[in-house]
Amino acid sequence: PGLNGKGVIEAMRTDPELMEIPVVLMTGAVPTLRDFPDDMNYQALISKPFDLQEVISIVHRLADFSTPVLVALEHCGSCI
Repeated sequence: PGLNGKGVIEAMRTDPELMEIPVVLMTGAVPTLRDFPDDMNYQALISKPFDLQEVISIVHRLADFSTPVLVALEHCGSCI
Protein backbone atom coordinates (compact mmCIF):
# COMPACT_ATOMS: atom_id res chain seq x y z
CA PRO A 1 0.00 0.00 0.00
CA GLY A 2 1.24 3.45 -0.89
CA LEU A 3 3.89 2.19 -3.33
CA ASN A 4 3.87 2.32 -7.09
CA GLY A 5 5.37 -0.49 -9.17
CA LYS A 6 8.86 1.01 -9.12
CA GLY A 7 8.68 1.34 -5.33
CA VAL A 8 7.63 -2.29 -4.96
CA ILE A 9 10.56 -3.44 -7.11
CA GLU A 10 13.00 -1.28 -5.12
CA ALA A 11 11.66 -2.71 -1.84
CA MET A 12 11.90 -6.27 -3.14
CA ARG A 13 15.50 -5.80 -4.32
CA THR A 14 16.60 -4.64 -0.86
CA ASP A 15 14.85 -7.48 1.03
CA PRO A 16 17.05 -10.61 1.25
CA GLU A 17 13.99 -12.90 1.20
CA LEU A 18 12.50 -11.26 -1.91
CA MET A 19 15.49 -10.02 -3.90
CA GLU A 20 15.78 -13.14 -6.09
CA ILE A 21 12.11 -13.22 -7.14
CA PRO A 22 11.71 -12.42 -10.84
CA VAL A 23 9.55 -9.40 -11.65
CA VAL A 24 7.26 -9.21 -14.67
CA LEU A 25 5.83 -5.76 -15.45
CA MET A 26 2.38 -5.52 -17.03
CA THR A 27 1.43 -2.13 -18.42
CA GLY A 28 -0.98 -0.45 -20.74
CA ALA A 29 0.87 2.86 -20.58
CA VAL A 30 4.30 2.02 -21.96
CA PRO A 31 4.54 -0.16 -25.06
CA THR A 32 8.22 -1.17 -25.17
CA LEU A 33 11.17 -2.09 -22.94
CA ARG A 34 13.15 0.94 -24.08
CA ASP A 35 10.58 3.18 -22.35
CA PHE A 36 11.51 1.71 -18.95
CA PRO A 37 14.83 2.54 -17.31
CA ASP A 38 17.32 -0.34 -17.18
CA ASP A 39 17.85 0.16 -13.45
CA MET A 40 14.32 -1.00 -12.53
CA ASN A 41 15.63 -4.57 -12.26
CA TYR A 42 12.75 -6.47 -13.86
CA GLN A 43 12.93 -9.61 -15.99
CA ALA A 44 10.08 -9.11 -18.49
CA LEU A 45 7.57 -6.56 -19.75
CA ILE A 46 4.13 -7.44 -21.05
CA SER A 47 2.03 -4.75 -22.73
CA LYS A 48 -1.75 -4.73 -22.37
CA PRO A 49 -3.75 -6.14 -23.97
CA PHE A 50 -1.68 -9.26 -23.48
CA ASP A 51 -1.90 -12.78 -24.80
CA LEU A 52 -2.45 -15.35 -22.03
CA GLN A 53 -0.10 -17.83 -23.69
CA GLU A 54 2.62 -15.16 -23.65
CA VAL A 55 2.13 -14.66 -19.91
CA ILE A 56 2.23 -18.40 -19.26
CA SER A 57 5.36 -18.77 -21.36
CA ILE A 58 7.15 -15.98 -19.48
CA VAL A 59 6.16 -17.39 -16.08
CA HIS A 60 7.38 -20.85 -17.07
CA ARG A 61 10.66 -19.40 -18.29
CA LEU A 62 11.27 -17.42 -15.09
CA ALA A 63 9.83 -19.78 -12.47
CA ASP A 64 11.97 -22.04 -10.35
CA PHE A 65 9.73 -25.08 -10.17
CA SER A 66 12.04 -26.69 -7.61
CA THR A 67 10.63 -24.31 -4.96
CA PRO A 68 7.19 -25.41 -3.74
CA VAL A 69 4.57 -22.68 -4.16
CA LEU A 70 3.44 -22.89 -0.52
CA VAL A 71 6.98 -22.27 0.70
CA ALA A 72 7.25 -19.21 -1.53
CA LEU A 73 3.90 -17.90 -0.24
CA GLU A 74 5.09 -18.14 3.37
CA HIS A 75 7.60 -15.38 2.60
CA CYS A 76 4.90 -13.22 1.10
CA GLY A 77 3.00 -12.51 4.30
CA SER A 78 -0.41 -11.16 3.27
CA CYS A 79 -0.17 -11.79 -0.48
CA ILE A 80 -3.19 -14.08 -0.52
